Amino acid sequence: MGKKSSPPPPATPDYQALAAQQADIDKDTAAMILDSSRINQTTPMGQQTWSQADDGRWSVDQTLSEGQQQMFDTAQGLNIGVGQAATDALGDYTSMIGAPLDFSGAPERMGPVQAGEINRSINPAEFGDRFDPSAVDPRAAAMEYVQGLDLSGLAAIPGSQDYGGQRQEVIDSMMNLSESRLNPQFAQQEEAMRNRLLNSGVREGTEAWNQAWDQFARERTGAYGEARDRAVLAGGQEQSRMLADALGIRGQGFGEQLAGGNFANQATNLANQYGMQVRGQDFGEAISAAQQGDSEALNRLNAEMAALGFENDAQALDFQQQIAASGMNEQQRNTAIQEMLMERQIPMNELAGIISASGQFGLPQFGQSSMNVPQYSGADVLGAGQAGFDAEMAKYNADTAGSNAKKGNMGQMGGALGSAAINTWGSDKRFKKNIEPIGKIKGHYFYVWDWNDKAKMYGVSTHPRVGVMAQEVQKTHPEAIVEIADGYMAVDYSQIWEEK
Repeated sequence: MGKKSSPPPPATPDYQALAAQQADIDKDTAAMILDSSRINQTTPMGQQTWSQADDGRWSVDQTLSEGQQQMFDTAQGLNIGVGQAATDALGDYTSMIGAPLDFSGAPERMGPVQAGEINRSINPAEFGDRFDPSAVDPRAAAMEYVQGLDLSGLAAIPGSQDYGGQRQEVIDSMMNLSESRLNPQFAQQEEAMRNRLLNSGVREGTEAWNQAWDQFARERTGAYGEARDRAVLAGGQEQSRMLADALGIRGQGFGEQLAGGNFANQATNLANQYGMQVRGQDFGEAISAAQQGDSEALNRLNAEMAALGFENDAQALDFQQQIAASGMNEQQRNTAIQEMLMERQIPMNELAGIISASGQFGLPQFGQSSMNVPQYSGADVLGAGQAGFDAEMAKYNADTAGSNAKKGNMGQMGGALGSAAINTWGSDKRFKKNIEPIGKIKGHYFYVWDWNDKAKMYGVSTHPRVGVMAQEVQKTHPEAIVEIADGYMAVDYSQIWEEK
């Protein structure tokens, strides 16, 4: 066995040169992957061809088939025509929507209905002095004539601008309801379309990308416009309904007042007739004398009473006719206003129809060439250099420790597990993971690795991550194996470096 002097330490690697070499390898690998991904494609829809300029920049040329190009040109022309029509219609609609509704063409609203003056009594003095009013039974005056209809308790006649607040509430409520449904719907559609475009190879900023998002924006604008139109129409209908309800309530109250007045008048007439009967009963002889002595006065009395009843009946009939005419006028006015609102709504519907009628055409989507590109990974020059240096350092430490061991210190090394002469615990394969070979030195394979959890538990994870495998050394140099607690093995590197 020859005696060796202490070996010289290994030279430090040129890390800057290794890093530059690593950068060149990574750059060439990236260029290889990029070149492999530029695949020309030919489909029934057209062709996609890649080309590289002298400066290294890539460009792609897409050519549609004859049928696809014709479809694209047709759709573009249709979109341009529809867009111009929509612009013209939008100008008319904007000028119309900014102007207030003009109800001057609707029938004028009639004023309050005036009841005629009702004749209330007959003056018996006109028919002679044979009747003494002071002797009339008080029961004859138990009821008085109605002084006319009292309309002060009725609600005011509503105007066209009333219930505007309720109309706006309906509009806002319907818009909120529509937005609560449309917002998440279009948010999901937007996310889905973005994923679909990206998965289809369409990148942001391309013409296909912009066309897809323009179409999505038009659909979303159309949906919100339709929701707004429905809300405005519903608000107008609610305002019209409340106006009609208010007019109906007033008409019902007026009818009740009128019925009450008629009933009171009839009751008064009955009371007067009852009073006349009482007079006849209380002053039968006087009336009989008057009838006998002055038949002309009696005739005039009967005629006056008949005229009084006819006149009052005529007043009541006229009043009913005025009420009927007022109701007919209001119905005609409401019908005219509804027609005006419908006429105003038609341009909005036409504009929405024009916008939704725009043509749709998407460019053909070519397959993703990157799916067929093999994945390359450049050589880890920097890691290999570091691993080689670590191996040389391990060898140097082992040789140095072996030299010392040959001088009589091996007896103390058996208990010093952290000694450099013995890679304590660390050489056992059971402490290692991600093991990779790096070369062969003096007939022994050297590896780099990562320490596993068991190595960390036993406290060996601080040792170098390069060296031999104890299980392999056990087969060739069993004398270099040191068995330690729990059956794990370490290697006396001085035994495997020594020349024999």
